[in-house]
Amino acid sequence: MVAWAIGSSGRKHEAGTAIFDGEGELCGKARALWIEPRAPPASA
Repeated sequence: MVAWAIGSSGRKHEAGTAIFDGEGELCGKARALWIEPRAPPASA
């Protein structure tokens, strides 16, 4: 399995992954979008 960063913009981050079998053939691939949660508001 391999994974790599594709890019980031603010709180958004994109990543890719790929899974290979024992002979090196590609079995599956995916692209994911991760969004960081916002920081909680400061208490008054």
